[in-house]
Amino acid sequence: MALNYLSFNAVSVPGFLDSALIGILLPLGSLLGDTLKSFFKRQFDIPPGRFWVPFDQIDWLLGGIACTYPLIKLDMMFIVGVVTTGCFLHVIVKKIGFMLHLQEEKI
Repeated sequence: MALNYLSFNAVSVPGFLDSALIGILLPLGSLLGDTLKSFFKRQFDIPPGRFWVPFDQIDWLLGGIACTYPLIKLDMMFIVGVVTTGCFLHVIVKKIGFMLHLQEEKI
């Protein structure tokens, strides 16, 4: 009898077919999350390219998690950890980009 899922404390790892579906849903969810954030950004008259903290950091993470959640049941602490790590990494990379003159606006 083959195992369909390997279980860890925070994540269930799916089989091959589910992995292919996740490979489609994860980027789709990330793009949808970013699109939804952009829609609300325009509703609040925030100019394009302007920072909107914390939504610029978490939009794609939450979109990806939301679209794959039916296939991968994630523990709430894992989701909080992913979002927190994503926020910190986003800010660090933006600051490095500003110091290297790759980013025009300071975060």
